[in-house]
Amino acid sequence: MPLLHPGEALRARLRRVASVVSFAVPFGVYLIFREGLSRYHTPTVTLALTDVGSLRLTLLSFHDWLGLLAWPHPLCATRTDTITHAVSVAALVAAGYAAAIVVAWRRGAEGIAAGLLFFAVALVPSTAAFTGRGAAQVMAERYLYLPSVGLTLALAFALRALVARVGGRPTAAIVGALAVALGAATHARNEAWHSHMQLFRADAEAHPPTAT
Repeated sequence: MPLLHPGEALRARLRRVASVVSFAVPFGVYLIFREGLSRYHTPTVTLALTDVGSLRLTLLSFHDWLGLLAWPHPLCATRTDTITHAVSVAALVAAGYAAAIVVAWRRGAEGIAAGLLFFAVALVPSTAAFTGRGAAQVMAERYLYLPSVGLTLALAFALRALVARVGGRPTAAIVGALAVALGAATHARNEAWHSHMQLFRADAEAHPPTAT
């Protein structure tokens, strides 16, 4: 943090980061409960990983998680197919994401930076780097439930900046169009969750490797 604001007074710096640091306690409690609950559910296939293997799988998974949020199609409750893209691409994506956080913070968009950082930190408990093991289902929608709160916060601050730049009406038109399109997609997806059989059928049709 000091490197991002080198000329800032100590009191102002402490006030700036106090709200972020305050999340450490509830996040620690969340990690404890999550670790305890995860012992009652073991994935179908679990592989012990080396440190390098854990880092590689973490980078690949982070790449796919971002891709799932940027273009959520097809939606599947679980994904058991193997990640095939290059780890170098995933590393570049992760580096670009980290750079975006730094740039947003340096330009005074602390809300956007904090939201992006929350997303990355909240994903940590679901990564191979944290668990030290690889599971057959390295991708799942539910891993993004809590982390997506961070991206929602970042989006809210970005929309506020957009309103200040182009006005409320154009921004409302963009948000309205997205809400209609995504609302329809959400309604269609909710139909698949009415029963286990409907969910399996929908996932198998949308993403055949899931059926196996």
